[in-house]
Amino acid sequence: TAAITAASGTITVHGTNKIGSYIKIGQTVHIQGAIGVSAISSPSGALNITGLPFTPHNSLTGDADRAFLAGGIAEPSAQTLGVFGRIVDGAAVINWRGGMGETSEDSSIADVIDTSSQFYISGSYRAAT
Repeated sequence: TAAITAASGTITVHGTNKIGSYIKIGQTVHIQGAIGVSAISSPSGALNITGLPFTPHNSLTGDADRAFLAGGIAEPSAQTLGVFGRIVDGAAVINWRGGMGETSEDSSIADVIDTSSQFYISGSYRAAT
């Protein structure tokens, strides 16, 4: 079951506004879905989605193994230049990041989430088995 977490504070997933699916071929897992937010309480810091269907490999080699194209976050409380997710080594977690221009990224974007935010997810990763 997918959940949205912040380093501090809470983000509550909407009870009925969530849908997802996956296909696993060998060790490659393709996932897609949408998750709505129904409540927040001062979220800040790192922003993650937990509950991937399979545990990722614990020694991913570069961005090719952890590549994940996040469709985006609709209705954030502040503008972020491009939002994307990366699979965390050995953990069933997508870590969300925001672009900050041409050369940097922001790993602490939980504070842009509000009660009307919607996550759109589409991507692939390499599973442990």
